[in-house]
Amino acid sequence: MKNKFEQNIKSSLESYQAGFNPADWADMNTRLDSAFGKPAKISRTGKNILIAASVIAVAGLIYYFSASSNKMKDAAKTAVENPVIVKQQPAENVNQPVEEKNSSSTQKENNSAAVNASDKNSLVQDQSAEKRTAPQGKVEAPAENKQTPVQENNPNEKPALPSVISQQADAGSVLKAGFHADINKVCEGIPVQFSADENKIPCTYKWLFGDGETSVEQNPKHVFKSSGTFSVKLRLTSLADKKSDEQKNNITVAGAPSTDITYRPDEDNKLAFRFDAGADKTTELKWDFGDRKTASGQNPEHTFAQFGTYKVILTAKNNSGCITTVSKEVKVENKLFAPNSFTPNGDNVNDTWMPSFDDNCTFTLTVFDGSSNVVYSTSDRNSPWDGMNPKTGSVVKEGDLFTWKAVVKESNGELSTHSGKIVISK
Repeated sequence: MKNKFEQNIKSSLESYQAGFNPADWADMNTRLDSAFGKPAKISRTGKNILIAASVIAVAGLIYYFSASSNKMKDAAKTAVENPVIVKQQPAENVNQPVEEKNSSSTQKENNSAAVNASDKNSLVQDQSAEKRTAPQGKVEAPAENKQTPVQENNPNEKPALPSVISQQADAGSVLKAGFHADINKVCEGIPVQFSADENKIPCTYKWLFGDGETSVEQNPKHVFKSSGTFSVKLRLTSLADKKSDEQKNNITVAGAPSTDITYRPDEDNKLAFRFDAGADKTTELKWDFGDRKTASGQNPEHTFAQFGTYKVILTAKNNSGCITTVSKEVKVENKLFAPNSFTPNGDNVNDTWMPSFDDNCTFTLTVFDGSSNVVYSTSDRNSPWDGMNPKTGSVVKEGDLFTWKAVVKESNGELSTHSGKIVISK
């Protein structure tokens, strides 16, 4: 650096030529006299020396700042190419340009003072000081800092994973059975949704519900058909190494109330019925007769408004909160209740035969023998058949079989047809 600096100064001095102009020299004389505050005259040789010193100082400053600028650019380029390297030591280098600028400012002041000096010795001393200062402003990154980015940012080298992450990955790959149900206490007959916990290892699923039923689905539904406590087991088996793991959970199943619908019609009113639930007395019961009428209790009575078929629904709820719902179709018919036998033997016991027609209806009743011949016909409920056969003129015999048919018209105009068999008994 020192040799290069001296060569530049020498080259500048050798190539420098100053033309002579009397007017310029006179102006310079006046300026110098004014600057030093005295009218002293300087010889032509002294003036030439001062001019040469000024040229040398300016050339030195230009070269110095140019070198410093290039070094600062190199340092900035290195920092951009290796941004991940942050170390304490380069921080001192970053401050170096500031010191260089301060040193350069001092240098500039010294050079300016050298212009005002009156002898050549001051110029030489200033040049020596400049040579000593220049190496101090030089920014040289340590060899260690230059090599570190190459070592840490090698694109072909994969960074090693921390040991903690490796341990977590191993733990996550362990086969572990686990499951839960949407409810742990359920009534019999209600489906339970089972869900297996998330598992990352490919495996098979085997469910054992504790009631003899199984499943191989991942998330099955199951219905327990009886009450009790059941130990539900899930077994996982790895597809890779056939290792297995299992878990058990208990499910409590409460019994549902037992109930059923039975009924019988009223003998006097074909539209009236008496129902029976057949349930425990502590069971809460609600009836829906299918005609927008409801009732409660064990044995309600209900009269339908008209003949037809109705779906009767019974809902039973016990103390455990379990509910049972049953239903049954009830046919409400305009059915005649007629005896299927009689004994026309003259003993005044069951000697006649007549169905029980309602008072508010009209009818036509016909009795046929085995050959479909009419043996009896009437529309008067007060004229029962006495067993006489009009064709033979005698009473029917024991064991004879007859059929009957009745066409009934209700008070509302509704017609119905009924039929049956009659056996002559002893």
